[in-house]
Amino acid sequence: MAGILKHFYPSNASFGYEALRAVGYSNYGGADIAGVIAICSRIRSGDEESWMAEWKEAADFAMKLGRDSLALGNIRSAEEAFLRASNYYRTADFYRRTAPFDDEISKDLVKLCNGAFLSAMKLTGYPFEEIKIPYQDTTLPGFILRCDANSTPRPTIIFNGGFDSVGEESWFAIAAPALRRGCNILAFDGPGQGRALREQHLFFRHDWENVLTPVVDFALTRPEFDEKKLVLFGWSMGGYLAARATTSEHRFAAVILDDGVFDFGSAFSASVPSAIQYLIRNKWDKLVGFLLKMASKFDTGMRWGLLNGKWTFGLSSAAELFREVGKYNLNGIVEDIVTPTLVLDAPDDHFLKGEWVFVDLGLQDGQVIEEPKKENIIGRKIEESEFKEAMRQLIDHNIATFPLNAPPEVSEDRERTRVSSLVQHSYRRIIFDMSPLVQDPDDGYYYNLAKYHTGETQRLYFSIPKWLEREAGEQGMGG
Repeated sequence: MAGILKHFYPSNASFGYEALRAVGYSNYGGADIAGVIAICSRIRSGDEESWMAEWKEAADFAMKLGRDSLALGNIRSAEEAFLRASNYYRTADFYRRTAPFDDEISKDLVKLCNGAFLSAMKLTGYPFEEIKIPYQDTTLPGFILRCDANSTPRPTIIFNGGFDSVGEESWFAIAAPALRRGCNILAFDGPGQGRALREQHLFFRHDWENVLTPVVDFALTRPEFDEKKLVLFGWSMGGYLAARATTSEHRFAAVILDDGVFDFGSAFSASVPSAIQYLIRNKWDKLVGFLLKMASKFDTGMRWGLLNGKWTFGLSSAAELFREVGKYNLNGIVEDIVTPTLVLDAPDDHFLKGEWVFVDLGLQDGQVIEEPKKENIIGRKIEESEFKEAMRQLIDHNIATFPLNAPPEVSEDRERTRVSSLVQHSYRRIIFDMSPLVQDPDDGYYYNLAKYHTGETQRLYFSIPKWLEREAGEQGMGG
């Protein structure tokens, strides 16, 4: 996988990743692979102006193709062209972070991205609705996509984006495959994201439960949403935001963290040497700003991360940003999550690394795994189709199995079995193994096989509450 990340731009990890991100959406109409290869061939590594110009030109061309196809009655071709345009406009804007609120080019690209997306949504055949979600003394923008036009309550996935994702991107991340599998989608821009940031100047906040609870309140007013099958999907930094929110928001039937981000601030602190971390802690802000500005001249990803961070967090200095992101961790509260949770981890994430603390938290007797081998945690790498199938089974089967009302008080039962010490940690859920789930013909539960660092093979429950695990164990069903 690491080789693929370097395919387009071997000497620039940020350019390489963003090109791969754009082309990766080809699965659901967001890119033409040959077209992306041609675009990247014309962009010099690290040249952000060239990046903007080439991606915009490709997006403009896709919009023209979409309009021409629509005029000729070629609905599917028009839809796909508009989806490509939306993705390409988003990509063109990616590095416009010096002064986004005052950047007319950036504003134009964002409007074009949204316009192309809306043009595509009109052609998908799925009912589409723009919404405003009540939030404090204002609203949060978003949209709903329904898998069909009737009023039957359906399982619904709430898409929670991350550090730089926008609502339009949810189509490629989860909406398209979810709709095909009979789920509705609700996507929203929270503080620090998309239109909530650009138009309302709402900035990120670490206590995301205060954002997500109003979203759930709104979702539960919709008759098309099955209140017993609400699923939260946290994307990128949204893996932290969603996890943080569910420490107190317990109305979801299941949560998917892609990736599982325990400590978002670590992505920043790990990028600078300990000497600079010392200066940050002791508020040598001007010196820190100077040093990071010099360093970022030679690192596209660092420059973008600092600029995007200051913008989305509403801060004026890099040192302030480093101190603020330190609040974005789950230390001391992760045990409050009581919702069945699936945690995913990208093998070559260039930004969020080292989140093995999700596993480490559950170990007993002071035992620590510095860097457990991935094959010992999730068994093997998985293809996208398997990932989608795992989520489908989580939604279709596990949600229907477990009651929504709160289980017996779990705080009185903090003992950790050998199984939970290896895998469940403070989430009290079996969350890492992604091998195929198999239904037991006798009890109807879904199981998987997981091989852990002990070398033993264990038969475990998939996303099962601890109180049900105990009951099952008493009946002789446990591994």
